Amino acid sequence: MERKKPRTSSAAKNRYNDKAYDRLTVQLPKGQREALHEAARANGTTANTLLKSWVDQYIKGNAK
Repeated sequence: MERKKPRTSSAAKNRYNDKAYDRLTVQLPKGQREALHEAARANGTTANTLLKSWVDQYIKGNAK
């Protein structure tokens, strides 16, 4: 008998994400999004991780 994996509903995931994360929308000129993803992949990371790192560095570097 094959065991089925339990499914987490999208609503439950969305509730968790709403509690745990802030959302930020970034608008880039056409073509830059894919260039960002490719550059991140070339460096062994993701665009999201790269952006979070830049934000952390900016905040730490400009804290007064």
